[in-house]
Amino acid sequence: MEAVKNLNGEMWIFAGLLIGIVIVQAVLFLRLALKWNKKNSYFTDTEVKHLLKLGSVSVIGPSMSVMVVALSLIAMVGSGLTFMRVGVIGAASYEMMIADTAANAIGVQFNSPEFNESVLVLCAFGMAFASIPYFISTPIECYLMDKAAAAGDKKGGSSKKSFLPYMGNAAMMGLMGYFCRSYLTKPRNWFAALPAGIVVVLIAKYCAKSGKKGLQDWSITIAMLVGMTCAQVFTTLLGI
Repeated sequence: MEAVKNLNGEMWIFAGLLIGIVIVQAVLFLRLALKWNKKNSYFTDTEVKHLLKLGSVSVIGPSMSVMVVALSLIAMVGSGLTFMRVGVIGAASYEMMIADTAANAIGVQFNSPEFNESVLVLCAFGMAFASIPYFISTPIECYLMDKAAAAGDKKGGSSKKSFLPYMGNAAMMGLMGYFCRSYLTKPRNWFAALPAGIVVVLIAKYCAKSGKKGLQDWSITIAMLVGMTCAQVFTTLLGI
């Protein structure tokens, strides 16, 4: 898209500034943690090195799965804006959903002639503003959930089930269902949605039985690849 090409350079400048702040924050947090540990001797030097190595390796899987999803976002808004958003939030699928919502709000589709620089900037602001509620709601929700969990422990102990996980899952399913409704009205989109949904369910069940939680970080990536492959195969064979 011409609009993405025209503004991609400027987006990389802002992305570099933003990611630079994130890196500085990470270094400061690491220094504070090491300083606190040195003062309180909670971990030995060998344990600290082991934890740093373990943490560095454990993020490779989730980061690669995010990168695969980010490829779709690059095709929509360009590499600069994708790097800016995914490098901070780390949820490429959420950013892609918000960008699509912002463009559809003014009746513009991606890869259409109407998608100009103004629409791209609108998508950028939409993705940025969509993150603001988290800064407001997260401290309040965490405080209330901590109180609810503490009250549950006092009444029935840790064996008593809480409604909080079910409430969170129900809210997320409702949100995703709302955004998917426009796509599922077209029969051909079911060739992608149905196989992808089956793959997610199978991976979740496998992780629950085997205890291998690491595979769940790849569930969205695997589901997207399976969905795209099935959609391409079926639409080609059926000529839809």
